[in-house]
Amino acid sequence: MSDQTAPRPPIGMLALLILAALLYAATVGSIADLGSTDAAGRALGEAFGVIYGFGLWIVLAAMIVIGGLNGKMPVWATVVAAILVPASAVASVIAIEFIKYHTGWQLLVPALIPPLIAAYALWARLPQLHRALPPILTGIALAACLP
Repeated sequence: MSDQTAPRPPIGMLALLILAALLYAATVGSIADLGSTDAAGRALGEAFGVIYGFGLWIVLAAMIVIGGLNGKMPVWATVVAAILVPASAVASVIAIEFIKYHTGWQLLVPALIPPLIAAYALWARLPQLHRALPPILTGIALAACLP
């Protein structure tokens, strides 16, 4: 019998990933047409977008923390994630403010950043992926994509 224990399955991370996917769909659905409705519709869409978005960013932050604690995230990547995850949340809020007046490329910010953060957290939680995607290159690629 070996002294090494088998790695635990990432059930908590998968549950957070499913919750993040639901909140992501609700957030993007709420803000996608803010620029094409009347004032009441914009206010309602923005309110729901903010509520869902707030929950989404909390779940994404929890995913990064779990990926860092239970996985193998490099120390420098932990510091960078601690700065860039809140900064990207602020960038998404700013983009949502612009979407209210003109829907266009601004939707890309809140639509593309959360999947990148979730993918990186999942990568950090599953060290088996580190052979295919080395930590340094993966961390640099993510940091380059985030605002």
